[in-house]
Amino acid sequence: MSIYTTEERIEMVSNYIRGMSAQEVVDNFAASYPNRPVPSRSTVQRFHEKFITTGCISSHLKRKRTETVVDEEFKMEVCLAVEENPTNSLTQFAEVTGKSRSSCYKAIRKEKYKSFKVRNVQELLPNDYFLRMQFCEQWMERINNDPTITNKILFSDESTFCTNGTVNKQNTRIWARENPYVIQETHTQTRQKLNLWAGILGDRIIGPFFIEGSLNTAKYLELLQVQVIPALGNAVQNGRIIFQHDGAPAHSAATVTEFLNATFPGRWIGRFGPSKWPARSPDLSPLDNFYWGYLSSKVFDIVRGRPNNIEELRNRIIEASRTITPRQLLNVRRHFYNCLGFCLAQFGGHFEQFI
Repeated sequence: MSIYTTEERIEMVSNYIRGMSAQEVVDNFAASYPNRPVPSRSTVQRFHEKFITTGCISSHLKRKRTETVVDEEFKMEVCLAVEENPTNSLTQFAEVTGKSRSSCYKAIRKEKYKSFKVRNVQELLPNDYFLRMQFCEQWMERINNDPTITNKILFSDESTFCTNGTVNKQNTRIWARENPYVIQETHTQTRQKLNLWAGILGDRIIGPFFIEGSLNTAKYLELLQVQVIPALGNAVQNGRIIFQHDGAPAHSAATVTEFLNATFPGRWIGRFGPSKWPARSPDLSPLDNFYWGYLSSKVFDIVRGRPNNIEELRNRIIEASRTITPRQLLNVRRHFYNCLGFCLAQFGGHFEQFI
């Protein structure tokens, strides 16, 4: 019998399905259940594979196994179906061949096919590649010269949440013997119902702070002056913080630029900052790479269900943010450095599919 309860298995599998890596699922489990044995990455992947192939996640009900005979003719038929339509699901392969899903899965696995996710990424324009490489080279050099500098960067971003949850990107799959590293370009900004700002500074989360209505220059400047700067305390006056934000229109206004120049002289990253943040680069942002996904996995938990209203959504976001541990944020800072290297290796192009 498994040492993990059905509820624990559901949480691990649901986090994995929502896009968290196996290691992130392990770290999340360790933070949520400090007194429980920590699963390995292979355990998480085994639970997920069982759910995909059987539709069952409980450890209590075990069906008697029957040996499925997979002959060479059937294997060839399935392989041809996979080669012709690599994005089909097991159900579709079963319909094409007239066999069961389990038979198709066994044949596919015997021929060493695996399923790989299609990643949604931000569209890049021709001029973006050089600017991304320039930024990555600059910050890799600075981190190499001073490994503690990432502790001083306040990574910040805004996002939107709504009560009806998020899209499950785990459903888009491609079957192949080797990872084809397929990506799909999409836009990242869509209209949602609850806007918030958050920052990662060293081992702590700044915020989250909620924004009423759509973000504009006046609201963003007020947010910085009234909420963000007071939350940072004396660290601002002591010159120990490097502020980072992306090139959103509200971030790039003259009044915001003047405020940041006065508050963080020579120490901020942005479209018009002393250090230029490259456009269309959410893949370099620690909040996009970790924080927003982590919040989603907690807020839209498969056991609790979706929030019933905006107030419950707000409370869940605050509650989830407070569960993030210093160890997780240490991994976030390390991942930022790794992303710089992967981006350079791809000459400023998409790299998420290789991580």
